[in-house]
Amino acid sequence: MSISHLKKNAMHNILGWFLPTLVFLFLTPLMIKKLGVEGFGIISLIQIITGYMNILNFGFSEAITKQVAEHSDKNQDQTMRVLWGGLALFSIFGGIGAITLLLTAHWLGTAVLQIPPELQADAVNALKVGAAVFLLQMLAEYYRGTAIGFQRFDIPNISSILRISLSGILIVVSLYTDGGSREGGLRRISASLPGG
Repeated sequence: MSISHLKKNAMHNILGWFLPTLVFLFLTPLMIKKLGVEGFGIISLIQIITGYMNILNFGFSEAITKQVAEHSDKNQDQTMRVLWGGLALFSIFGGIGAITLLLTAHWLGTAVLQIPPELQADAVNALKVGAAVFLLQMLAEYYRGTAIGFQRFDIPNISSILRISLSGILIVVSLYTDGGSREGGLRRISASLPGG
């Protein structure tokens, strides 16, 4: 691997972290203003919950990266088995996590997180959206692991930049449509909850 290739990969990694961070530094005050502290806190809790559920990854991202990198040049049949097997595993464990979150959304929103009664319905709906987001996060991890295994560091970083930027745009649009009232803001933002 040449020095210029390493520099290019390093730049993609830096941009993949830096640009989404800037987007959410800009969005945070807007979200707090429109949702209120309670609504923003609920969205943050949901993101934390879906983040902790990534334990269902079980290190498969690193394993698929290693297996793809080992076999991609030598054995195309083995590479295809790794790719299909990885997709199946990520889909199964992503589905298990999504179903678990979906089935426990009401219990989490009322008993565990103790959301104020006036926000409970919106919080439960946002948790249900978070279930779908979790499945998409697992599939994105599969995609990231395979791209890195093929030495394509640009693909997951550019994808991350686009995904986070699009999520940011959807959040702003959802907050500033229909008057952006605090009561309805959480319901609308749950529809555009970012995945990571």
